[in-house]
Amino acid sequence: MSLHFDELKEKRLFSLMSTQAGALTASNGAERFAELQNYLSAKLKEARSKNWKVVIIAGTNGKGETAHTLNTLALKQEIKVALWTSPHILSLRERFCFEGEDLSYEELELALGDEFANQKKEGFFLGYYETLFSVFLSLALKKNPELLILEVGLGGRFDAVNLMNPDLCLITSIGRDHEEFLGRGHRKILLEKLGVTRPQVPLLTCLELSFQREVCREFTKTTQVPWIDLFEAELVTKTNDYSKRNRLLALQAFKKLTGKTISLESLRSLSFKGRGETIQITDKTFFFIGAHNHDGVRKMVEGLKSGHLLNDFSCPFDTILVSFSKRSIEEIEACVRLLARDWRLANRVVLTSFEHNKAMDGKALSKFKGLVEFEADWKNILPKLQGTVLVTGSYYFVGEVQRFLSSKLSSR
Repeated sequence: MSLHFDELKEKRLFSLMSTQAGALTASNGAERFAELQNYLSAKLKEARSKNWKVVIIAGTNGKGETAHTLNTLALKQEIKVALWTSPHILSLRERFCFEGEDLSYEELELALGDEFANQKKEGFFLGYYETLFSVFLSLALKKNPELLILEVGLGGRFDAVNLMNPDLCLITSIGRDHEEFLGRGHRKILLEKLGVTRPQVPLLTCLELSFQREVCREFTKTTQVPWIDLFEAELVTKTNDYSKRNRLLALQAFKKLTGKTISLESLRSLSFKGRGETIQITDKTFFFIGAHNHDGVRKMVEGLKSGHLLNDFSCPFDTILVSFSKRSIEEIEACVRLLARDWRLANRVVLTSFEHNKAMDGKALSKFKGLVEFEADWKNILPKLQGTVLVTGSYYFVGEVQRFLSSKLSSR
């Protein structure tokens, strides 16, 4: 795993974003979407004149791994590709990946400066996520890729990426997450994510539950969306762990785009930022797997116990270090119980809190110290850990730990 990270340059980007765009907060709605469409109208018109292939990837869990896998497949075939993902783990630069390389600090800072100057000139204030997507689109117009891979940030229907006209849409999975924005229940959440589809544009899905697939069947029939259900087509099965499903979905998407068939085995050794990464520091091996909600934790546990998720790494870990972003106490408890109930997974589980505007309150997390160990400040315990350590939970927490390790490595 590479921890290429410049703390001073990252702080400068963070300061620029927080001063000009405000805090990193979720936004979703018709009014914001219409405002962004108005602001980006000239860029969107130019983008639509390009001969780009555009893939939009929505879903509750698995979007990032699917997007990165598809990006890797395109690079192997020497396709000029641009990848937009959200959230970032270690560096803001990760959201802007062109031909396999994250944007440089210097180029991103310059692009942000131009973006904020234009917003001021036009009299717009876009906010955090929309500003970054506008920058990505400007850079894509300059670099002119052949393929754009766009990961939805929240929902689908009102996400910024849905301003683009896709040639292919993917939905990875559906779970109960962000219900305050997307509505309660699987049906409403799925319909929000199906908002990225277009008539006559193929849709590939990896929806496990038959109820979800029936909703999708009704929707695609009404909207004339050509739909390929990977479960019904027997291209994935319920015995496949979630990581394998994501990669199989990416392989089918690549086949749909290019007509080329690539073997799953060729992807075996792949790992991505916050998704199966490892780093060795003296006598400790850190594994990083983001699993930010109950469904994600459940699927991670299944994958780890099967031995397939970390290239046949055999549990138990010596320690699981976990923290979560803001969500219901009931969901946190369900996640903690999944991690704590099976001794084959880890010798110890340590729940902790971290500093971030999206982090779960430490006092709320401390209520679960009867189920697992609790440490208010993870930085106190990290130097004392030995052997194999799984860092999991919120992607924001994974990023905080990676930043800390990066500073330790750079000071050596």
